[in-house]
Formats: sequence, C-alpha cells, structure tokens
Amino acid sequence: MASKIEQLLKEHPEWGYRNISEFVIDAVRRRIEELEKLIAEIEF
Repeated sequence: MASKIEQLLKEHPEWGYRNISEFVIDAVRRRIEELEKLIAEIEF
C-alpha cells in the first residue's frame, strides 16, 4: 500500500503532500471526521 501511495504522490504533486506520513495523517483525520458525523446523525 505504501508503494501505491508513494506513486500517487509522485504523480500528483499538486495535492501538496510532502511525504507518505502527511498523506496518511490527512486520510485518518478525514476518516475520523466522517465517523464523527455518522455518530452525530445516529445520536440525533
């Protein structure tokens, strides 16, 4: 998976990720935001 991410980042420098860890941190943050919205909808 890491090699695929590395390839994507090299092919798309316009995304602004300097390395794999930045990409992963952003992906995890976005997923947490999605889950928080889902939880909020369930609790409402």
